[in-house]
Amino acid sequence: MVNNTQKDKLERIQSLLKNLKEDFEMLQDGRWDMNYSDGTECEASIDNCNKIEELIKELLPLTSIECTTSLGIEHYGGEIQ
Repeated sequence: MVNNTQKDKLERIQSLLKNLKEDFEMLQDGRWDMNYSDGTECEASIDNCNKIEELIKELLPLTSIECTTSLGIEHYGGEIQ
């Protein structure tokens, strides 16, 4: 079951992914021309990737504990053994 904190993180991931998709669409259709970019757009996209990665890391231990517990698998320090 997903709690409110997990739901908030998943919604944030979804929003960041939407922004990344838009970045690629702008590159594809020419709205974002790298020849005239000062690099801040790329940095913002990389920051979004880093935020997504951190949110996923925060969610994974919770998911892995819930899954392993329901399967009866022992769980130690974030690693399934």
